[in-house]
Amino acid sequence: MDSLTELNHQAAGHPDCMQTVDGSLFAKLTTQQEIDFYNAFQQERQGEIEEEIDDERIRLQDWMPVYIGNLVCGVTKELEQTGQVDEKILKAARDVEPVMNNLQQGNDNKQYILLENLLYGYNKPSILDIKLGSKLYDSFASDSKRQRLEKVSQETTSGSLNFRICGMKILSNEIPQITLQSNIPINEVIEIDNSGQDTYLAFNKYFGRGLTKDTIKDGLKIFFLNNNLEHMIQKKILQNFHTRLILLYNCLLEEKIESISSSLLFIFENDIQRWKSLDYNDPVMADSPFLNEQEEEEEEDTQEETNRQLSRLALIDFAHSKKLDPTDPRKYDENIVKGIHSLIETISEILDEIS
Repeated sequence: MDSLTELNHQAAGHPDCMQTVDGSLFAKLTTQQEIDFYNAFQQERQGEIEEEIDDERIRLQDWMPVYIGNLVCGVTKELEQTGQVDEKILKAARDVEPVMNNLQQGNDNKQYILLENLLYGYNKPSILDIKLGSKLYDSFASDSKRQRLEKVSQETTSGSLNFRICGMKILSNEIPQITLQSNIPINEVIEIDNSGQDTYLAFNKYFGRGLTKDTIKDGLKIFFLNNNLEHMIQKKILQNFHTRLILLYNCLLEEKIESISSSLLFIFENDIQRWKSLDYNDPVMADSPFLNEQEEEEEEDTQEETNRQLSRLALIDFAHSKKLDPTDPRKYDENIVKGIHSLIETISEILDEIS
C-alpha cells in the first residue's frame, strides 16, 4: 500500500481515513447514499458543461470536496472525459486505484470514496469540524440510536444553536482556560500531539459537548485566536469565514436537499512564511479544479503553488444526505441553515470584540 498513507491531520470523523503519498487526495469509508449525493451534483455540473452554461454564480458544489470516484467505478467518466479536472489530480487518482481495490478484498460490505484532500498545500493547518443541525439522525436510525442522539442534541449546542464543535486541532502548546459543562477538566478533552515537527492540541468531541450557548463563543475564540498569528491575519481569517458562511447560507436557501449530520470544515494556515509569500492575499473562494482550456494552458505555463488559499471553508460528510424530490414541500434544509445562521452571528460577535 505504498500509494496510500495515514492522514496527517484530522479534527474529527471516522477511522480508516488515508491520503495519497503526495497528499492531494483523501480516501475514507463511505456509504452508497453519500456516493449518490456526490454523483447527483457531479451530473448536474456535467449537464451545465455540456450545455455550455458558464455563469459565475456560486453553487453548493463549490463548497464540497471534489469527488474523484469510489472503489467500484474508480475515476468517474465525467472527470476523465469532459470535466477537465487538473491533470495532477487525475494522475494521483489513477495511481491509487489499484491500492484502493486491494483494500476492498475481504471487505465486501465496505466502500471507499476518493476525494480532494482539503488540507493539501497547507504547511501548518489548524482544523475545526462543526456538526450542523439539531436533528442528528435520519429515518433509518434504530430506536436506541435515535434516543442517544436526541439526548446529545438536547444537552449540547446542537439543540440550542443548531451547531456543535465536533473536534478541532490547533497549532499551539498553550492549554487554554475555559469552563465546560459538568466541570469536565480541560485536560480530559485535549491531547497534546508532538508526533510531527510542530506541537498541536487536539480537542475531542467532549470539548464541544461541554460548551453551552453562553460559552460557545469562547470555544470558537480558542480556534481562531489561540495562535501566534498577527492580529491583522487573525481578523482577516475571521472576516473571510464570515463572508464564506453568508455565501454558503445563500447557496443552501436555493438547494432542495436534506443533509443530516453533515459538517463544516474550517482550515487556516499558521505558517507565516506562506502568508508573506502570497502577500497576505487569501481569496474567499477556492480555485476550482474544473479547468477550461485557457486555464489549462496557463496552468502549464506557471510554477506557482497549487493551493493559493490560506484558509478554507467546506461542507463535508454526506452519509445521511440526499437531494429532495421536486414535489417535496420543503424548499431547503432548515436544520442546517439555522446552524449556519447561528455561526454567522457568533463570528460577528467575535469580530466586534477584536476590532
